[in-house]
Amino acid sequence: MTPDEGQNKPPPFGSPEWQQISRESFKKHKATPTISTDAYFAIKSGDLGAAMSRKKLLYLDTCHWVNLRHVILKSPLERPGYREILDLLEDLQQQQKICCPISFFMVDEVMKQNDSATRRNTAMLMDRFSEGVCFQFPTDIRQFELRKFLVTRLKGTNASYLAGSVWTKYGFFAGEFLPHISLLSNEDNRLIQKAWIDEMWISRFRGHTGKANANGLGYRSLDASIRGCKRRCGYIQISQTKLRCSAPRRKGAVVSYPC
Repeated sequence: MTPDEGQNKPPPFGSPEWQQISRESFKKHKATPTISTDAYFAIKSGDLGAAMSRKKLLYLDTCHWVNLRHVILKSPLERPGYREILDLLEDLQQQQKICCPISFFMVDEVMKQNDSATRRNTAMLMDRFSEGVCFQFPTDIRQFELRKFLVTRLKGTNASYLAGSVWTKYGFFAGEFLPHISLLSNEDNRLIQKAWIDEMWISRFRGHTGKANANGLGYRSLDASIRGCKRRCGYIQISQTKLRCSAPRRKGAVVSYPC
């Protein structure tokens, strides 16, 4: 990967590759209208969890990502040992033996970097070794842990998979939100939501590093962004059980936020 890889690529939603994937996704889901959004998301999450269970997981602090970036950019700030670490990571990844997942807090820290090239190259490195795999949003992790505790107490450790997964993809790093347009039918919303899942599944960090401020992403700006989306089209948030406490309205396993 060269330092400038991805520098001149069009925005993710505007790229020809993205548009082609979107067309294929809509075509696929039009052919399977009986599969619910929850069921489709469960399939994607289950496949991801199974893939992660076959790999060694390496959790790198942001400082290590920065030091690896110095190697990539051939920076005078390069520290001893990190070139060898990078070579080892590349070798293990090519063998599909490892994954270095990222998280909301990592994204938040990177977005505090003032220089756009620095943000982009750090994000590219994270994309490279995480393959888009991300921890659930912090509050969702706490709810997952509670679900897992209750499920294993009631059903035993062999049923822990019923609690869901701690893993998601970068497109959902700030929570598993899906669009819901009240003017459309349930069938049309289901089609859009399943296509949205596909698009978020292939989304990568490097495509969203163009804007930042001194506070990074921050919870306040994140909340403002979510409120703006809700005003425009409404949102629903995936919840694999009925354990959510702050839902304004429930629909089975789905928490609905109307316009």
